[in-house]
Amino acid sequence: MKEVHERNNKKIKEIIGEYGWLLESEVGDDDSDAAWLIVQHAILDQNFQEYCIPLLEFAVNNGEAKGWQLAYLQDRVLIQKGKPQIYGTQHELKDGKVVPKPTLEPKKVNEKRFHLGIWTQEEHTEFLQKDYNTNQEAKQQHETRG
Repeated sequence: MKEVHERNNKKIKEIIGEYGWLLESEVGDDDSDAAWLIVQHAILDQNFQEYCIPLLEFAVNNGEAKGWQLAYLQDRVLIQKGKPQIYGTQHELKDGKVVPKPTLEPKKVNEKRFHLGIWTQEEHTEFLQKDYNTNQEAKQQHETRG
C-alpha cells in the first residue's frame, strides 16, 4: 500500500506542480474528484496536502471544485497536526459511538459547513453512526455463520 501511495503522490505532485489544481471545467468531475482523493490520502506528505489547501480553496470559490472536498482536506491536515478541525468532518469511535474530533468553533461549525454546501455536522455524524452500526451487524452475522 505504501508503494501505491508513493507512486500516486509523486504523480499528483507533478501534475499539480505543472497545472495547479485540476479544475472541473478543464478535466471533468471524475478526474477532479480523483485528484482530490489522492491528495486527501497523501498522508505520507502532509506538507503537500497543506500546499494544496489554498489551490483547492481557490477552485471551490470559483465553482471549479466541491466545497466538501475543501472541508475534508482542511480538517484532515489540522487533525494530523494535533489541532482542532474547522468543519467537523473528521470523526472517531468512542465506546461504539461515532463522534466528531475536536472542532475549533463548535457553535459555528454548521454555518461554516453551510457556506461550503455540505450537510450539518449532526446529519453527517448520524450518517456515519448508521453506517458503522450496519457494518457491525454485517460483521456479526458473518462471524456467526463461520
